[in-house]
Amino acid sequence: DARDAALYRRNAGRNVIRLWVGTNDVSIETPARTPQQVLEGIRSYCRKAKAVGFQTIVSDMISRAGNDSNMQAVNALLTTQETGCDLVLDLASDARLGAVGAYANSTYFQADGIHLSQAGQQNIVAPAETRAINLLSHLKGSNISPAATAATYTMVDSDLYLPVSPAANPV
Repeated sequence: DARDAALYRRNAGRNVIRLWVGTNDVSIETPARTPQQVLEGIRSYCRKAKAVGFQTIVSDMISRAGNDSNMQAVNALLTTQETGCDLVLDLASDARLGAVGAYANSTYFQADGIHLSQAGQQNIVAPAETRAINLLSHLKGSNISPAATAATYTMVDSDLYLPVSPAANPV
């Protein structure tokens, strides 16, 4: 939206917006949004940001006390439907953040079962963000064009999907 346009820097080399949405939308808004409404909000926001010139990354939901069923529903939509974003960053693929009940792990979550601890931010989220931004920069600077052999296949945004599980190869 207009607030983001003011943040865009033509000479910055990289203008990336990362959305981490869903958890508050389905938990504390009144009335709470449905997972489908969350996805529609993501699509709208990413379209506007991309129209200004940003590359967009959306992160999926992680575990949250009393809200893991919504996490699973929102994440299923983010990984199976078009998001409008350039990349889906799958933080929940790391079981330390995305397993049902992961919020109870005091190493990675604060006592509220909602917010990440410093260890969760530094050891999981920050490296994943760096990998995602580097991947987008590489794709933007290359002449690589994904190819498909199926005549009826149409590439969608969710084809650019980056899991962050510990076993995933670094970019």
